[in-house]
Amino acid sequence: MCIKHADTCFMHIFLRRQRTGLQICLQPDYACGMGIYMKWLIRIAAWIPAIVMAVMIGSFSGQDGNESQGLSNRVAECIVLTAEKVNIVSPEDDYERQRMIEDLQFPIRKCAHMTEYAVFTCFVLIGFYAWGQRGAMLYVMGLAVTFLYASSDEIHQLFIPGRSGQFTDVLIDTSGGLAAILVVMAAAARIRKHNDMNT
Repeated sequence: MCIKHADTCFMHIFLRRQRTGLQICLQPDYACGMGIYMKWLIRIAAWIPAIVMAVMIGSFSGQDGNESQGLSNRVAECIVLTAEKVNIVSPEDDYERQRMIEDLQFPIRKCAHMTEYAVFTCFVLIGFYAWGQRGAMLYVMGLAVTFLYASSDEIHQLFIPGRSGQFTDVLIDTSGGLAAILVVMAAAARIRKHNDMNT
């Protein structure tokens, strides 16, 4: 048997003593130790998605200008051809079709970056949440990490042939993270409201 403060035992059955604030663990000593071990393991594992996403973003940024442009060109071409098939657009000739494809490349790249950083920010929030961060500071820290990583990513692109690092791109990437935070905040508020109505 072991007696621990309410915050130290993890994932075990307790008998609560309301006056003393202590909890009596009904598991052997090693079980409490395993609970603490699992708690730290979960905290560390919570950062794996954010790290994987950061590596993916870095790998995309490591593509030279031709590779990056070729990818966005293929996506734009697919969009234009699909829109043409369903009669959303009707280019008069190949020249106009190519112009449409070129006009789409820039917004496609920026939307892709915003989406990447929105997902990255969500994973960062999960990481901080697992370590006990709550409230406004959770969102501030999540946005700060997103901004810092976006800045480092643009610096990285300065050394890639055919790529450039611009502060406006940092702001665009960070805005993707901000959008994700606003969605998470709205979802959290809705959940709290739902729980309050049921209590």
